[in-house]
Formats: sequence, C-alpha cells, structure tokens
Amino acid sequence: MEDALVSAPSNIALIKYMGKSLSGGNRPTNASVSYTLDNLRTFVKLEQSPHGTDSWSPLAGNGFHSFVMSERGQKKFLGHLVWLKDVWGVSDQFFHVYSANNFPADAGIASSASSFAALTLAAWQKFGHRGSLAAGQLSSDESHDKNISGSDLEYLSKLSQKGSGSSCRSFFSPWALWKDEGACGLDLPIKNLLHFVIVPDISPKKFLLLRPMCEFFKVHASWEDRREPSSGFSSSWRV
Repeated sequence: MEDALVSAPSNIALIKYMGKSLSGGNRPTNASVSYTLDNLRTFVKLEQSPHGTDSWSPLAGNGFHSFVMSERGQKKFLGHLVWLKDVWGVSDQFFHVYSANNFPADAGIASSASSFAALTLAAWQKFGHRGSLAAGQLSSDESHDKNISGSDLEYLSKLSQKGSGSSCRSFFSPWALWKDEGACGLDLPIKNLLHFVIVPDISPKKFLLLRPMCEFFKVHASWEDRREPSSGFSSSWRV
C-alpha cells in the first residue's frame, strides 16, 4: 500500500481529568470534556523497514515545525506501534515512522494527543483489519471523516487511548467527552470557538500544593469514588 501522509488534531480539555484510574488501562479517574483543535495537527507517515526494528525520524517539509523527540518519547511512541502491530497480527513486520507537528513544541498544546491519534490512524490505514482511509486524516467535518463510521471512530479512539489517554478525544469534533472506557462525541450548542485569548506566564512554576495534595489523597482514599456528582456527565449537557 502507498505510504500516505495521515494527520490528526490536538485537543484542549476545558474540564480536566485528574489522572489515571487505579484500575489501569489508561482509564481516567473522572470524566473530562475537550474542544478539538482541528487546525493544530500531527502528521505521520509509515514506511516499511528492512532493518528488523521499528524506528522514528522527524518529518521534514513546509509547514512542519522541527523538533527532537527524546529517547524516552521515542520508546513510548514506538511501543504503541508495537502494540498496534500485535493487535492486528503483523508483529513480524517493521516500520520507520516519520512525524511532525504544524505547531511548535512546548507551546502548551498537547502534541501527545495528536501524535498518538495520528499514529493509530496511520497504522490502521497501513495494516489494520478494519479497512483503509481515502482522505488520510481526521477532518473538521462534524463526523470527522465521512469514510470512517462512528463505530470505527470509537474503535480507533480506544486503541489510541492505550498509548496516550487524552488522544482518544482527538477522534471527535468539535467536542469530546472522555469517561470510563473511552471517548465519544459531545453535542453542545457552540460548534466553533472563534476567539482564543492566550495569556502567557513566564514565571517559574511552583509546586507548593504537591505535598498537601499527596496527603489529601492518603486521607481521602475514597476520593476516586466521589470525584463527580452522582448524576454524572450526560451527552445532553448545555452551556
């Protein structure tokens, strides 16, 4: 199959999640709501490799921001590829991964979300058993891409969540709800946020609450069970 360029967007959580559940599987301790940043994307290309190992390089080209992925980052990124190969029964094949963002690194935008979503999408197109994409990206259409069914979006979202929890929200636009086992689209009346206000803060980060928060979790062991109102979240939310 031709080595197509695939992309996926980042997202920003307006209701944050408080970390991973103790039950494992990259499940969140609480539900979160995010807005998909369709114009801020990671691009991924997979090429068959003859070297008997998976590897990574930055993707060069106009519109891409150069960055260097740390050794630890590469290990996690390629580890997700290895896991996807095992899921789809192609563990005996090896690939070279090229990736880049069209936004700068370390700018407060969750590149891990877009990166793992794009890698999952690229692997699905390359060797997944659920079909292939004609468009090669998750688009800004309401359904994100007319070539991907809703069940496929949920399937890919859950696979991507294994690599990066927040990446599961990047498969839905403009709003996504991540709760329990996976993410889904959220129907809110505001479809487009036209204005963003960014307030830069260059002061050193402080972690004065780290120890008190640790003590809080020790004392309130059942906090995970009381993190949300009993009514929970609903797809019928209105703002």
